[in-house]
Formats: sequence, structure tokens, C-alpha cells
Amino acid sequence: MDTIAEIKRLENYRRQSRRAIPVHTALLLTAAFTIWLLSHVISVPIWATAIVLGMLAFTWIGDVINCFHCSRRLKTLRREQEL
Repeated sequence: MDTIAEIKRLENYRRQSRRAIPVHTALLLTAAFTIWLLSHVISVPIWATAIVLGMLAFTWIGDVINCFHCSRRLKTLRREQEL
């Protein structure tokens, strides 16, 4: 029963990550485009750009890694459950 509960938990986490990846991609591209437009009008500090884009990029990378990790772990758990 413990394996089944962990499989459901990992499926839930993977589903959340898969849903968040397109949202974070859109946010990252929108932020990059907005900063690019603002840089033509006003002087945007590089540190502000790095913080905003860095936070969004790390969130996106975290979701991608989580999705792959959950998929790999689910594969091994399902294989163990069959035996």
C-alpha cells in the first residue's frame, strides 16, 4: 500500500510540474520582452534584469528537473510493483 500511495503522490507532483512548465515559459518570455522594451525607454539596471530573469529561469528549470525525476522514479516504482 505504501508503494501505491507514493506512486499517486509522484503522479500528482509530475502533473503539477507539467502544467507549470508552459506557464513559467510564458512568464519568462513575457518578462524578457518587457525588460527589452523598457530598456529602450528607460535605463534598466542589469542586476534587476538578472534577478527577475534568474528567478523565473530557476523556477522553470526546477519544474523540468522535477518532471523528469518524478517520471524516472515512477518507472522504477511501477517496475518494482509488478514483481
